[in-house]
Order: sequence, then C-alpha cells, then structure tokens
Amino acid sequence: MIQAQIDWLEKAQHSHPVIDKSIVLSCQHQQAQWQQKLIRKKKKQKTNEIELLKKIIIRNTRATSSIIFPLSDDLEARLAMKPHKLHQFLALLFQQYAKAGWGLDIWPSWMAKTASKNN
Repeated sequence: MIQAQIDWLEKAQHSHPVIDKSIVLSCQHQQAQWQQKLIRKKKKQKTNEIELLKKIIIRNTRATSSIIFPLSDDLEARLAMKPHKLHQFLALLFQQYAKAGWGLDIWPSWMAKTASKNN
C-alpha cells in the first residue's frame, strides 16, 4: 500500500529541468506537514461490532490517490487524497513506523530526510 502511494506521488510530480525531483517532493512533504492539523482524541464508544479488512484497493487517477476498503458486497469506505493530503497521510504512517521500530527501508530517502528535520 505504501509503495503504491509513494509511486503515485513521485509520478504526479512534474519534472523540472533544474531542480531534482526528490528536493521538490521533500519541500512539498515539509509544507504538508506544517499545514497538518492534529485533533484531540474522542472518548471511545462501546461497541460490539468488529470488522476486519480482507483486502485494500489502491486506485490512482491523475488528480487523486484513493485507498478503498471493501466492507461488504455493496459497501465500501474510500479515502481519496490529492498529493498534499497524501503527503500528510504518509507522514503519519512514517511516524508510526518509526515509533514502532519497524524497518524504514520501504520509505524513500526524501521522506526520511524530511521526517528527521521535524523531530
């Protein structure tokens, strides 16, 4: 899932004849993190229902990258993001990977460099 989202971000970025693509992506990633808004946790509500995902679908268009969670035969949850929001989403995932001590080798260097500047 992560690699598909990063590939989409990298392909969505237009090439610049003078500036390296990784620098542009790193700057966009930094800007998206600065604009990210954190919200307070809501109190957990008791529930008896548990839904486990069987698959996740990644669907990319020119304008958005979507993560689709099929819930049943006729229902799905969809998270569609333009590049700016996808940067924010991936930054959150990266932070959780780092916090959990998981391997960071799936992340591009431009993202890891930006994350180290913010910590």
